[in-house]
Amino acid sequence: MRPWMIIVAIGAFVIVLALGVESIRFLTGDGMARFTGETRVAAQEALHRARLGCGEEIVDRLLMQEFQVVDVQLKPGYCPAIGGPAFQAKVRTYTLILIPTGTIFVDCGEVNCTGQPNMGP
Repeated sequence: MRPWMIIVAIGAFVIVLALGVESIRFLTGDGMARFTGETRVAAQEALHRARLGCGEEIVDRLLMQEFQVVDVQLKPGYCPAIGGPAFQAKVRTYTLILIPTGTIFVDCGEVNCTGQPNMGP
């Protein structure tokens, strides 16, 4: 095999890999499209808090590459942590190749990375 063929093959592989990662991100999305109004504000806050609250360890950052809000429930009351309505949300995490790695529960400003919902009032 000629050297220029190896370079072309490696270049093609890198391009396909890069497009593949971006197409996976396009397929999962962050889940915001299904929410509107105050529910969307709560979903955006849940996504932000899940990314910050559960990505502290190096292993978590490597495994949890994609975050998707799958459910948001508005609760009566006010959430001072976000300055808006109280809510509970479920955020699912995925690897780059769409393997689910876990579920994060966000209750107003509290983030639960264990995969178990808070059973409080």
